[in-house]
Amino acid sequence: MASEAPGENETSVTLFLKYKKEFETAILDIPNMKRGGKGENPGRKCGKMQRKYHDFTTPCQSVGRYLIEIKENYESDSFKRCKYLNYKINSDYNYNKDPQWFQGYNEFSSQLGNICENYIKKIEPNIIDKLKGLYRYYENFNEYKGKDKDTSGNICNDIKSLYSFYKNHYEECQKKSNDAFCEELINFKNAYEDKMNKFSPCNDLPKTLPQIEQTSIQILPPTKEDYVFVPILTTSIVLLMSFTIFFLYK
Repeated sequence: MASEAPGENETSVTLFLKYKKEFETAILDIPNMKRGGKGENPGRKCGKMQRKYHDFTTPCQSVGRYLIEIKENYESDSFKRCKYLNYKINSDYNYNKDPQWFQGYNEFSSQLGNICENYIKKIEPNIIDKLKGLYRYYENFNEYKGKDKDTSGNICNDIKSLYSFYKNHYEECQKKSNDAFCEELINFKNAYEDKMNKFSPCNDLPKTLPQIEQTSIQILPPTKEDYVFVPILTTSIVLLMSFTIFFLYK
């Protein structure tokens, strides 16, 4: 089984575009013939589910085909592909017309060793809208090779719009970085700065973006010493109070 680890220079932008292309390529070959007939065809599983989920065959075969692609070729590197697939399902009406379909996708997943099962779930509409707003600029951003190469200025115009988008949203993500959109905005910040360190920025754009403050609160279990400390402290307080009362009434 083939596997692939993210490359050293891959960022959230390049990975998003890579998974997008993988998905689009996979659904052009629903029968999964590229492996000489050895790959699984999603049709049989989807056919059995048709009675349970209305009008489900077409979306089931597309999503199922990519799930099979992940299972057969990228199982050891499935996490981000599963996240992309969940975004695709939530952002494209063709895959989420019926809320029951989410259950259908997870049922399909359960028949593939639960590949992506924990990742296929409903994303709040306001988060999906913001993710769409961010992702729509990714292709031009990925093509950027410095302002000198952008003779038409079209790519820089898009990057300026993307910069404005970031500035308009980064403050809402302060101390809220576990939000799906904020997590991706932080990833984009890293991708932007990586790109601008390699190439000259567009006019009027900075090399770095404003920082998003991340919080991580970890509650540690008490150690053995903690348990020992508490009764010693309590005993000391009781003794101190006893002596105080003794001297007051003496």
